[in-house]
Amino acid sequence: MAFGWLKKFAVDKIGLDERVVSGLASRILHISASPISSLITVWCLTKDKQGLFYLFGSLLALRSLFELGAGMSVIQVSAHARLKGSDSEASPLDPAFVVTVNKWMLVVASVFGLVTGLSGLIFLIYQGHGDWQTLSCWCCFLVISVFQFSSEGRWALLEGSGQVVSANRLRMWNTLFQYSIQWTLLFAGAGLFSFVGASLAAYLAQEFNFRRHHQWLYVKMVLQLASRVAHFKNELVTLVKRASQTYLTGYFVFQIQQPICFHYLGADGSAMLGFTHSIGVALIGL
Repeated sequence: MAFGWLKKFAVDKIGLDERVVSGLASRILHISASPISSLITVWCLTKDKQGLFYLFGSLLALRSLFELGAGMSVIQVSAHARLKGSDSEASPLDPAFVVTVNKWMLVVASVFGLVTGLSGLIFLIYQGHGDWQTLSCWCCFLVISVFQFSSEGRWALLEGSGQVVSANRLRMWNTLFQYSIQWTLLFAGAGLFSFVGASLAAYLAQEFNFRRHHQWLYVKMVLQLASRVAHFKNELVTLVKRASQTYLTGYFVFQIQQPICFHYLGADGSAMLGFTHSIGVALIGL
C-alpha cells in the first residue's frame, strides 16, 4: 500500500516518470536495508564470522574485473536490437542478441568462478582458515555468486527492451524477499550460511519470474543465424572494451583493502572495516 501511494503521488501529483519512481524506490529500499543487515550481522555473528563474511564479499567483488561494464553495454546495444517493425516499448529484442548476451555472461561468470574460487581457497588456507566448514561456506558463496553473475545479462536485456519498470519492481521485491530470509536465518542461528540461503532463494525466485513472464530471455542458440550472433558479439565486445577503462578501477577503490586488512589485522580488523564501510556507503548513498 505504501509503495502504491508513493507511486501515485510521485507520478500523478509531481509528474515524475514511473521508471524514475520505480528505480528510486528500488535503490532506496536496498540502501535502507543494508545498514539494518549490518547491525543484525553484528548481533548474530562472532567477530571471526563477521570478518570472514566481509572477506568473502570482497573476494566476490572481483566480478567487477570480469564484468567490465557488460551490463551497461548490453542496455546500449539493445537500442539497435529491437525487432523490426515494432515500435512498442516492451518489444522483445532480436533473439540472436539475446543468445549472444546469455552465452557471453555464462562464459565470463564461469571464468570468474574458476579464478576467484581457487584464489579464495589458497588465501583462506594460507591465512589458517582451511577448516572444512569455512572452505565449504566459501564454495557455497562462490557458486551462488556465479549463478547471479550469469543472470545479470537477463536483467540488462529486460531493461534494454524498454521494460524498465518491470525490472525495477522485480528487483525491489527480490530485495525484500532476500533480506527477509537472510534476517530470519541469522536469528535462527544459520551463521554464514544465512547469506547463501537467502541469495539462493532470491535467485530462484528471480529465475521463476523471468521464465514465467519473459520466456523470450531463454531463446535457443541452435535457432539463430551464426552471422547475426557474430554481428552482435562484435558490437558487444567493442562497447565492453570502452567501458572497461572505467569499470577496472571500481574494485580497487575499497575491496582490495579487505584481504590486506584480513592478512595484517585478522578477522576482527576485517569485521570493523567491513561494518564501517557498509554503514558509510549506505549513508552516502541516501
